[in-house]
Amino acid sequence: MADRARGGTLVSVLAPGLPQLLAGRFVEGCTALFMWVAGVAVLVIQPERVGAELGTGSAAGTASLWVLAAAGMAWAWSLWDVGLEEPPTRTGIAGQLLDDSWAAAGLAMLAVAVWAVFAAPILAPEDAARTLETAPLLSPSRAHPMGTDAFGADVLERFLLGARGTLGLGLFAGLAGAALGVLVGGVAGFSGGWIDRVLMRVVDFFIAFPKLVLLIAVVAILEPGPIVLGGFIAFVQWPALARIIRGDVASVAKRDFVLALRALGAGPRRILFRHVLPNVQATILVGGALSVANAMLIEAGLAFLGLGLGANDRYELSWGVLIRDGGNLTTGWWVGGFAGIALVVIVVALHLVADGLRDALDPRVEIQV
Repeated sequence: MADRARGGTLVSVLAPGLPQLLAGRFVEGCTALFMWVAGVAVLVIQPERVGAELGTGSAAGTASLWVLAAAGMAWAWSLWDVGLEEPPTRTGIAGQLLDDSWAAAGLAMLAVAVWAVFAAPILAPEDAARTLETAPLLSPSRAHPMGTDAFGADVLERFLLGARGTLGLGLFAGLAGAALGVLVGGVAGFSGGWIDRVLMRVVDFFIAFPKLVLLIAVVAILEPGPIVLGGFIAFVQWPALARIIRGDVASVAKRDFVLALRALGAGPRRILFRHVLPNVQATILVGGALSVANAMLIEAGLAFLGLGLGANDRYELSWGVLIRDGGNLTTGWWVGGFAGIALVVIVVALHLVADGLRDALDPRVEIQV
């Protein structure tokens, strides 16, 4: 037993995450191993740049610190975990998600995406839109792992910087739309009466109106920046979630513990936010995850039409911009192909996590008073 522990410690020193991977803990092992290998690779490939940027306060310096910190945390965690006599017991929502193999795979995909977003400034220079006139539409090679586009720009660099635009805008727009939907649906379902009827008629109007047509018209006329664009995407997303939340809240509001709180004189705001909404948290979290995925797809669609990020500034990158630039698959499939695959992978990962959250937070399991 002691020899096995020493062997596991030695393996963790050299390859953090590998002992966990060999023990069947796929997600934790793969994530830790990736963080360590990626951090070491960055140091080996770009040692001079990492040393020059570290501590400067620039975006590349912050990214260097992030890469080193992630690798260090993976190394320390793997050593700590191997030193335990038994693997830690998985409890709570996180434990249930990790026990669900599909949800855990989705979390691993998202962890890699988050790492890439934070590490992008050190992996790709800020002038990734620069042109290399002697190297347009080069196929993937050792010098350019994802090839170059029609302007001669390195696709890998644009891919990494585009991840920040797609994931950042999708997260902002998705969560903002989900928050608005939860607020409107919660108020409608809890209040009932004329407030419910008015709010639901507004929801019906927005659901019936072609949201993509509305969004295209507004974006084409106003030509907004990233923040305003995210606000518009959030605005067209909230009605569907509001209707679902309204039904769940209305059901919980009729239960005995809510009636007892009303009889004791608790205010409606306190009852709604402290007692009712926590009992529909499964719907809220699942809806939020799906809202983020939908926002990413909407942004990619707008960018493909030339109306989203990159419409007026080639330095505003997203995966949708790369998909638009790689529209001709016969001459340069790699320009938009990798971005399209990454977009599908992240959207699928969000759906897997949403499905795991639904199972872990089934509101029928327990009522939280």
